Amino acid sequence: MALADCTNMIELAERSSYYHFIRALVYYQRGEYQLAIDDLGKSIKVSDRRGYVYQLRSRAHRKLGQIEAAEDDEKTARFRYKYAGWYWGHFSDDSPAVR
Repeated sequence: MALADCTNMIELAERSSYYHFIRALVYYQRGEYQLAIDDLGKSIKVSDRRGYVYQLRSRAHRKLGQIEAAEDDEKTARFRYKYAGWYWGHFSDDSPAVR
């Protein structure tokens, strides 16, 4: 249901990077990492200032074994968002939010 809601909001607010991020988070939680990466790229295209978007994309790249891309996004996340590690610590692979 969350996925459908996000898709509807993207259709209504096409230029909103937020809804692409939220839908990417849903994809990530479902294990659909490439779809998450695609939506995160769209989110970044609209607004590239938010480090947590790069951090999530880095995690998705790692899940797919794309280590170089993951490391590039981690560097950008640290540059853009000073507390990215703390923020995403709440979404570690052991966290119930990610399962």
